[in-house]
Formats: sequence, C-alpha cells, structure tokens
Amino acid sequence: VFHRVRVDEFVGREWLTARLDAFLNNPARRSGVFLLVGEAGVGKTSFLAHLVRERGYLYLFAEQAPGEANLGLALRSLAAQIATRYRIETCAGRDALSPDNRWLDRLLRQAAGKLGADEKIVIVCDGLDEAGAVPGGNVLGLPSVLPDGVYLVLSQRPSPVRLSFRFAPHMVRLE
Repeated sequence: VFHRVRVDEFVGREWLTARLDAFLNNPARRSGVFLLVGEAGVGKTSFLAHLVRERGYLYLFAEQAPGEANLGLALRSLAAQIATRYRIETCAGRDALSPDNRWLDRLLRQAAGKLGADEKIVIVCDGLDEAGAVPGGNVLGLPSVLPDGVYLVLSQRPSPVRLSFRFAPHMVRLE
C-alpha cells in the first residue's frame, strides 16, 4: 500500500491533519471515531498511509485482506499489532481470534488499561467499503463502544457500510 500510494512523496492536506489533531486532542473527548468519506482517488488512502508512516499508528488497509472471506486474516493482523505494541498475552493458537466473537474488543480494553494519563491508541482502518463485517456487528468487527484512550481513524467511499458506534463518528467528506 505504501509503495502504491507513493507515501514518500505525500504533501499537503495540512487542513485535514489539523482537523484530525483537534479531534484527537480535544480534552472533552476520551475516545472516538474520525471518519473520512470520499470517492475513489481523492487521497484517503494516501493520507492515512502518511499518518501511519509519520506517527506510527496501528493500521489495517482493507485492500490487503478484502471482503468477508478475509475478515479473520484482517482481524488477526490488527490484533497482532495491538498485542505486540502493548505486550499483551494473546490466546494460543491460530484460531484464537475468530470474526464472530468479541476478542478484539477485549484486546483493546486490555491495551487501553496499559495507557498512561496522556497516551492514546490510534488505529487507522482504510477502505471500510472493501472490508468484511462480523455477523450482526460492525465492519471489521470494530467495537461499538471504545474504551477511554482508543481512537479510530477510518475511511470509506460514500456507500453503505455497517457501522454503529455509541457516539456518532466525526465525519469529514473529501472532494
């Protein structure tokens, strides 16, 4: 993904970075969802790849594991990043994380419990419209309630995506 979008050549979007930073640093907000919506080609993936490269955010690009068939692979990838970064002992075995359970939610809660007072977990998920969803749940199995200190930075094309959060996402439309 980083090579395809030429992340090393990324420039601009200072206004979008400022809006994201204002969202993440709002003292009245303890967790939340920042959602970029735009047609193909407006720079959603490039911007998110830039954030991941520059800030070291955890990430999942749906193009790497698209659709329902790859949901387990996508979740295992994200879970491995969380478990590694926050030194969490995961369940043993390859099938410990299945797309039909709340393991990702529990893992995020464990990681959030290790945060210091001003620390945050920021997870970038690009291409929600290309990703699978858990039965009866959100796309990528994203929890509907985020623990304090956990922020999601998401992107999708303007098409229906199964997303339900306790609080409405902060949406930014890219033209």
